[in-house]
Amino acid sequence: MRVLTACAALLACLLVPAAAQTGAEIALRTNTDAENVTDGAFVPARAGFTATVQDLEVPYERFFALALPGEVVEFEVQARPDSPAFAFDAGSIEEVIEGPQSLAFEAPATPGPYPVTITSPEGETMTVTVFVLVPASQVEDGELEGYRIGAYPDTPLRGLDSYLPPEGFIRMPPELHDYEISPHFRLGQFVTKQGGSEPVKFLLVRPELVLKLEQLLAYVNEQGIRADSFYVMSGYRTPYYNEAIGNVEYSRHQWGDAADIYVDRAPQDQNMDDIDGDGQVLRKDAGRLYDLAEDVDNLTELRRYRGGVGEYGATSAHGPFVHVDTRGTPARWGRN
Repeated sequence: MRVLTACAALLACLLVPAAAQTGAEIALRTNTDAENVTDGAFVPARAGFTATVQDLEVPYERFFALALPGEVVEFEVQARPDSPAFAFDAGSIEEVIEGPQSLAFEAPATPGPYPVTITSPEGETMTVTVFVLVPASQVEDGELEGYRIGAYPDTPLRGLDSYLPPEGFIRMPPELHDYEISPHFRLGQFVTKQGGSEPVKFLLVRPELVLKLEQLLAYVNEQGIRADSFYVMSGYRTPYYNEAIGNVEYSRHQWGDAADIYVDRAPQDQNMDDIDGDGQVLRKDAGRLYDLAEDVDNLTELRRYRGGVGEYGATSAHGPFVHVDTRGTPARWGRN
């Protein structure tokens, strides 16, 4: 990694330290696992500090970000301007601009995962993987490398920018299926369930969604419902697959910021657990998860990522589950 001493004004301006914060604000954002964990309990895996990555506040030891080739990627640690310097290791990325609490670089031209590790003066670490996307302009006849993507709607719903076609996709060869994108979620959990023999899959999963799922997972455990992750019944859906299963044209799953989830730990049987403890797996178990998801969606600190919460009962094809998304505006449906 080569630290540049000069660069374009755009990159140089990224090194201005964050405004000083009160001790209470910093303490709120830097709770460590040691404060919350007992033997056998859920481990949130929060780092001892928070970093802003591409305008998203990341508090976890492992997380991810998305960038197009050539896009400026920004990291900034939330700390007092006079704090000791943090160390940044950008791995194979050779040209970076680094400040005491910040890092900036242009995303490489080659799509793929690029881990960046931040180390605090106390030795605490956070690793954020920057997934450089395959630009959507490379989709030809609805396919990428033979993998069917399909076509996004020509007109965004109600003219909203959040319904414009995505600018790129994560390329997932088989070796990235189990890649950890956060403490409790892996990349392959969100891939389209459309099948196919192509070894390389393409998908989109938004960091905002995974941040919200991590918050919800911690809250579920705080309520006495033990869960190491959520079973993601449906994450990203290509427009091709979304149309094939007869779903609505503007399903948020196609934009990578929606997931259909349930708790599946005891036993792990690809079905909702009995989370209300009545000895049966019924729709009201999804109702319990719905209520918790709504609580998280209403958190002031997550208002920027508010979205939909939906409850679904069992059918012959699946058990009860809950839909969660980060569309930007609240939506509720299905509560029984």
